[in-house]
Amino acid sequence: MEMAARFDLAILASTPVVMMVNPNELGAARRAGLTDYLEEGGTLLLFVGDPRVQRYVDGSLLPAWDLPGLGSFRENAQTRDRLEILAPQHPALKDFEAEARATLGEASLYNFYRLDDEFGTPLMAWADGGVAVTEAQVGEGRVILCAFDPAATSGDLVYSPMFLPLVQRLTGYLATAGWGRFGREFSVGERLSVEAPDDVSSESAFALVAGDGRRWPATLDASAQPARVRVEAVARAGLYDFEADGRRFATIAVNVDRAESRREWFTPERFGEVYADEDSPLRFLGLQGENVGEALRTAREGRPLHPLLLWMAGILMVIESFIARRVGSSGDGAREAVS
Repeated sequence: MEMAARFDLAILASTPVVMMVNPNELGAARRAGLTDYLEEGGTLLLFVGDPRVQRYVDGSLLPAWDLPGLGSFRENAQTRDRLEILAPQHPALKDFEAEARATLGEASLYNFYRLDDEFGTPLMAWADGGVAVTEAQVGEGRVILCAFDPAATSGDLVYSPMFLPLVQRLTGYLATAGWGRFGREFSVGERLSVEAPDDVSSESAFALVAGDGRRWPATLDASAQPARVRVEAVARAGLYDFEADGRRFATIAVNVDRAESRREWFTPERFGEVYADEDSPLRFLGLQGENVGEALRTAREGRPLHPLLLWMAGILMVIESFIARRVGSSGDGAREAVS
């Protein structure tokens, strides 16, 4: 993978998350651009587990963000360590159930650093001590530092069924939480609001643009500090862009309310409560004397067999058994005649 020729705020402003693995010698211009991006509210998922980059990361990259060094390095395939979740209620980790956390802890790693306990907000630790994954604030932005090498040569974590979910959760959290001038995650029905760019005025034309090209006017709230661009709630989930004078300056995610996606098997009584409301389109069933809950449960679980069908099935089994015995007897007689 080649490093981009330009790595400044103009390029990164539309990037929800920057991910780096063992960065080395970014150059002063790229490092400054990445720093500006973080200062303005950008996010970075950083993996470091190669001792060859420690001098650069400790001596140039982390100091630019006022962060401490990586700490001690461990490199020995015979003495691996395992990950443990320290912050189970963190937005990126709270949906991992006990079985998922146990599966994650079964993977072992070497080629990693033991971060100091004071490095940001620790999210995960090594079983033998030391911080493994931490979240740190840089200006208005966030950095999640994973102090290990995500490579097959550094342990079996990459083969774990929890590796990709872990990376996805960390990336999704950084991409949608949003700080500073960059967007955040919203739910359907919420008012949408993002920080306005510095180079706009009350004369600028603002719009919200959906993925299919539909557009809605947006308004500048200059009374907010800093100024914000707002749109009333949208009715459909998806990714939306905010534009100022035809130029995109923020991207947001609008999701379905999690409560609506919760899995729950309703009892017939509960179904009756839900659909007995006067505004329910299924209320006519109740008005006709039918049990709405039983009808919906039958549709979900299948209709029970009628007793007549059971009698018919039994009669067919008796007839089939009788025919099989007759055919078997005829076959034996034929074999005796041939012999």
